[in-house]
Amino acid sequence: MSKKGHDAEGNKPRKKSKAAAYFVRFLAAVLGLAIGFCLYWVYIFGGTFVSVPVVNKEDYSTMDLSEGGSTTGGDVTSSWFDGGHTRLYYDPSHPIIEVKQKDPNIENILVFGIDARGTDDYACRTDCMMILSINKKDNSLKIISLMRDTAVYIGDTEDTLGTRLNKLNSAYHFGGVGEMINTINQYSLMYTMRSTLIRQKAAEFGLATLTDEEKAATEAKAKAEWAEIIESYVKESGTVTDASTDEEKAAARADAEAVFLAMGYDEARYVNDYLEGEAENMMTARLQDRLTEGKTVTDADVQAYFDDLVKEDQETYEGNASTYEFYTQYYGQSSYYVPEGYRAVTHILLTVDEELLNAWKDLS
Repeated sequence: MSKKGHDAEGNKPRKKSKAAAYFVRFLAAVLGLAIGFCLYWVYIFGGTFVSVPVVNKEDYSTMDLSEGGSTTGGDVTSSWFDGGHTRLYYDPSHPIIEVKQKDPNIENILVFGIDARGTDDYACRTDCMMILSINKKDNSLKIISLMRDTAVYIGDTEDTLGTRLNKLNSAYHFGGVGEMINTINQYSLMYTMRSTLIRQKAAEFGLATLTDEEKAATEAKAKAEWAEIIESYVKESGTVTDASTDEEKAAARADAEAVFLAMGYDEARYVNDYLEGEAENMMTARLQDRLTEGKTVTDADVQAYFDDLVKEDQETYEGNASTYEFYTQYYGQSSYYVPEGYRAVTHILLTVDEELLNAWKDLS
């Protein structure tokens, strides 16, 4: 009888070499690193950005930007410290669609900044967007800021708008300056159409004007807010103290009003702008009440609407946890569906030693 672990002749069998297995594992690791590096390289240098043409240049009058001109003018290779700058991101698949100028006396200029990390980081988000409006007729300037988190449907035309709401500052990231400008124009068009339709329907139902009592109350509220703005400016300037006389306080308020007047603002304009805004809010609320009068929504209607939202999000994110995390965590999109396998920890409750907790309370 042979001993355990020996063959019939009493020799100990040779162990199989593991070199081949180790080599296969090493090769797989190297291959994985290589693939990961290539994917990272492609992502960094724009390979994941929108590259499918969605605008037929024959159907629209477009304004192309030359890759050898305005998009790369100046030093775009040196660091910021050495005087370089980040080039403009222009995707030929998303040319700027030319729109007709509605008023020959008004010119609008888009000013924007990006969250670039360096001169080579150009496909970014536009965290700062402002429209400078120049009125040649009365020689006035107006600036309006576009909130970066404004929820919009990104796209070049009405037919190519996305089906999901996204942040406005993402349009530049997805399709460069062309898709950003086209999205802003589409958003402005839809907002104008919405406002016009609301005004027309409100006028049709006799809901477009304020009563004398409503107008007086709104003007009084606006004047009170203007007074608070002036007082806040005076307080922040530090020119008035508890020991200041009434004449000194009045002079400080006059100085504050002069500062705002230099920027084109006074009480009359503030009250007028406030009155216009409140009138539109009241008109919209009245119209909503008028159109929903007598309408009822059942629990079944709510459930059906909710189920549709879940189904839409499920079609987008099912089996793709990475995409879900990207759009919900980094772009702030809401979702009514969470893909299987995705978990996020929001709070962990740990039991603390009572003596240690009391010592911390005493120190704090």
